[in-house]
Amino acid sequence: MSNSTVLNNVLATQSYLTDKIIGDKVRQIWYVVLKCAMYDLFATIGIVANVINLSVFWEMGCHDSAGVTLISLTLSDLVSLLILFWMGMCYNPLFTYSDVSFDTQSVVYLSGGWLKIYISRVTSWITAFLSLERCLCIAMPLRVRRALTKSRSVYINAGIFVVIFCMLPPIYSTTWLDWQWFPDRNRTLLGLDFSSDRDHVYDTVALVNVVLTYVSFFIILACTLLLVATLNKQLQWRNATSKKLSSASSKELRVNKMIVLIALLFISFFFPGTVVLLVMVFVPEFNKGMFYNNLFTVVWAFIHILEAWNSSFNIFVYYHMSSKFRSILNYKFRCLRRSFGKTVTDKLDQCNYDSTDFQ
Repeated sequence: MSNSTVLNNVLATQSYLTDKIIGDKVRQIWYVVLKCAMYDLFATIGIVANVINLSVFWEMGCHDSAGVTLISLTLSDLVSLLILFWMGMCYNPLFTYSDVSFDTQSVVYLSGGWLKIYISRVTSWITAFLSLERCLCIAMPLRVRRALTKSRSVYINAGIFVVIFCMLPPIYSTTWLDWQWFPDRNRTLLGLDFSSDRDHVYDTVALVNVVLTYVSFFIILACTLLLVATLNKQLQWRNATSKKLSSASSKELRVNKMIVLIALLFISFFFPGTVVLLVMVFVPEFNKGMFYNNLFTVVWAFIHILEAWNSSFNIFVYYHMSSKFRSILNYKFRCLRRSFGKTVTDKLDQCNYDSTDFQ
């Protein structure tokens, strides 16, 4: 059987592979609602939120390791949402059945699906590093602050992007786009083609992805539990002594709370995907083109939406927990309202904005 025939069987999802849990018609309804509408809707909201985050972080400046990591986390969230927006476009039937010369399902597999997996792992490891860094700061504050400088944090965060990216070349070396005949479309389009060792490479990369997912998740979970316990002790001590915390101690407490909230959001929204990965390991038929294809499609659509929420909600954490972030953001919005109709640059200039007002 040729690669083209295998591909067409997978993408068309033959009726004999349809699972009884979710029928074809129900799957198609969820497909349109979730992948075509919800993907682009939530991705757009999240993109706007993260652009605002980056704008405020730029004005705040980056003075320590935690600031570098928060900016890296915002960048990974933004990229994740841009990829999700592209996936929503490719899943839209109006785009799929337009005059484009490629099969959108095949293109999104390479330009969306695997890139989404990559950036999700980056997000998880940056969150793990952020949580671990905060735990180490509590255990060995002076030593960690001397060792983990801003420049070293830049290298670590950049290293996370680069190292995890290494799982993509094996996929792209065994899977590519080539001209394929699609009988259901009665057209020749650019579609997926595979090398002979593709299945072995896929299984290896999938295993690496599972390991990266679970290691980072348990680091975040363990560090979050430790941070919550530490916060409770600090609050109990403050209530028992009735002493007002110093400015530095109060700032550290707010930072700890903020990182705990970020980690809790991650755990809440990524936990379903973590469980589903384990299900895929023990139930091989729960995969695309396999017996539980319909259920697999709907479940992963919900998981992608949960991940989009995780990438979008951090702005509320920053706004609630950081007085400096809140002040700058409020100031920007006031300036925009006063000078409605002008360019953003003109608006900020008219307000005589100075970032030192918030230092």
